[in-house]
Order: sequence, then structure tokens, then C-alpha cells
Amino acid sequence: MLLKEYESEIDTILNLIEKPLYSEEANDNNFTGRAKLIKSFLTTNESIKKEIIIKTLTHGGLLAKSVFLKFYKNKFFSISIPKHTRVFNEFKVLIFLRSKGINVPKPVSAIVKACNMPFYYSGYLCLENLNNASTLLDLVNQLEVNNTAKSVILDLCFRSGELASSCLSLGIRHHDLHLGNVLTSHGSCYLIDFDKAKVSSTSEEDLDFLIDRWNKSLIKRVHNEDLKKEMQISFEAGLRKNFIACEERPLI
Repeated sequence: MLLKEYESEIDTILNLIEKPLYSEEANDNNFTGRAKLIKSFLTTNESIKKEIIIKTLTHGGLLAKSVFLKFYKNKFFSISIPKHTRVFNEFKVLIFLRSKGINVPKPVSAIVKACNMPFYYSGYLCLENLNNASTLLDLVNQLEVNNTAKSVILDLCFRSGELASSCLSLGIRHHDLHLGNVLTSHGSCYLIDFDKAKVSSTSEEDLDFLIDRWNKSLIKRVHNEDLKKEMQISFEAGLRKNFIACEERPLI
């Protein structure tokens, strides 16, 4: 899968993903998790230079890691790998959400690389980078060091709740919403990391799921009890503000 505006850069992307799968050199504070990152630049068909990030994920656990290290092959997506893999799912979800005006990263390409063992593969999602971005977790940590304005943090909690609610109303439930998956860039709020997103009809139960995930993240990451409570309240207020259940699974 590749955006048409980047068709001229397909060889560059393929060369970039030849980097070692388990190298730590490209890791960054944003777009992370268990994924490894590769940073570079691409040029669109209109000769516009864009900074990009490639998330790399290996699926299959420790055995998959061992298999890749021993039997790594230059074999790209084939009929043996289903097209509902997480990297393809995230690419399609991001395209869909952006078409509806939701603040999520712009995907460039999604590639799956096969192994010579069944059921093991590595996925590569290429995204346009969000310049000067910080995670909500970064801001919480900075608050403890240099007194970052608490109002900025609470506003981001509210806006991330609004974004998550808008996704639910469109039939997309973020399955791993936490402080590290909320970004701010140039004053805008973004949600990232949709590879586990659930695409289906939604209901009040999905609100409860997101609130539970959010609160678990706060318990783990926020040590100031007063701030933790205010962040809970702000997120839930944003989440419930304009929620409308999605009655049918969206076609994406």
C-alpha cells in the first residue's frame, strides 16, 4: 500500500526498511511502543521534501525474532500473508480517519515482509513525521521538572478525549490509548498508534473501555494524585461531550 503522491519514492522506502529489524539506533520518543523507528526524508511527486518515520513491528513473539535473525529473506508481501495484518489495518484506519478530518498522522506506505516460516512476518508503516511533537507523557514528566503549565496538560486530556470520541462515532476504537499515544504538534492534538484499532459498531461500552485504559495509564505514569484526578476528569469530559454511537461497521 502506497500513497500515490509518493510513488516515485518506493525504491527509497524499500531500501530504508533493509535496516536491521532489531537495531536500537533509530528509536525516538514519539511513535514508539514496542515498534522500532527509522527516520529519513522523502520527496513527493510535486518535489516537496517531507520528513518521514517508518515504524517496524515483528509479529510472532520471541520465536519470530529468532526466525528473522536466522532466516531473514528479501521477500516482500506475497499471497501467503493475509491483507488484514496490523500494519495494513493501521494504514487503512489512518486514511479513513484523515478523510473525516480527525487529527492522526498521515500514512505514506504499508509494507509487509515475509519470512520463510509460516505465520511470521514484519510490518513497516511509513508516516509523515509530526514536527516538534511532544507526547502527553513528555509534558507530564516536564511538569515535575520545570513546571510546564498544568492547563496545557489538562487541555490535551480534554482534546484527546474528544478525538477518541470522534473515532468511536466513526466506528473506530483505539485499543491502546495512553499518555504516550497522545501527541501535540504546533498547538494541535493528535492520536497515534492505531495498529490494534477495533473497526466495528460502537456503544457506551466502548467509552467505558477507553476510560479504563486511560485511567490505567494515569495510575502507572502520573504520581501526583491531584493531577491524576484532574486528568481523569478532563479526558472523560472530552470523551463524553459529543459522543454518538456508530450503529454499523464502517467500510474502510
